[in-house]
Amino acid sequence: MKNIEMDIYLPLFDGFYGTKFEHNFPCKTEEIAKVIYEEVVAHLIRLKLIESAKYQEVYSPREYNYANDEIHLSVNINEENKNNIMRLIEEDFSEFQGKIGENFTSYPGFTSFYSNDAKDWTEEIIFTDVVMLSTSLEYCLEYSGVTSEEIGEDLESEIEGITVYLEINGTKYSFDSDVFDTEGQWSGYNDSDNGTQLWEAVYLDPSPDVLETKEDIDEFIKEVFEETGVVL
Repeated sequence: MKNIEMDIYLPLFDGFYGTKFEHNFPCKTEEIAKVIYEEVVAHLIRLKLIESAKYQEVYSPREYNYANDEIHLSVNINEENKNNIMRLIEEDFSEFQGKIGENFTSYPGFTSFYSNDAKDWTEEIIFTDVVMLSTSLEYCLEYSGVTSEEIGEDLESEIEGITVYLEINGTKYSFDSDVFDTEGQWSGYNDSDNGTQLWEAVYLDPSPDVLETKEDIDEFIKEVFEETGVVL
C-alpha cells in the first residue's frame, strides 16, 4: 500500500487561550508550539502510529468563542501505522465511542458536522478526513497512556526557559525567562548585544492579551521605550 500523507492538527494540544500556556501568549507562540510538536510527534512515532511528520504552522482563530489555537502539521502513515491505529480503536470500541460521543454530539450553541456514532467512523473515511484522523490519533495516544496533562508537565521547564527575540528599528532584543508574568508585569528587557538590562519592571497598559501579532508587540514595545526616554 502506498503511504498516506495528510495535513492534520496536532493531537493533545488544547490551544494557548485559556490554558496553562496563556501567560506566554502571544509572545512565545511559535517557540512553544514547536516544542510541543516535537514531544507529541515523538510519542506518535514511538507507538508506531505515524512514520514521520513535518511541522507547518500555528493557526489562531479570529474569535475564541468556539475554537482555540491549533498546531498544523503533515504526517506520513504507512500500512503498519494504519493497522496499529485501527487495532487500538477496535481493542476497546466502547471507549472510542465515548470519545466520539463527547466531542461530536450537537447541543444548543454547537452543531456537529460529524457523526457521534463511532460505527460511522470507518477505516475508509478516517484516513481521508483531517478531523477524523486527528481525533483518532489523539484517542490512540490517550488509550496508550499519553495525555495532554502529561505533555504539559513534561515540557513546563523547557517552555519556561525559552528566550524570545524581537527586532525594533533594526536592533535585536531578547526576553529572558517569561515575557509577561501572570499579573501583566514586564519581567525584564535585555539588549542581546551587550546584555544590558534597560529596566526591571514596567506595568503594561493595555494588557498583553490584546497584542495579537508580532507587529502589535513590536509597536507597543517601541511606544514603551519612547515613553521611558530610551533612544533606539
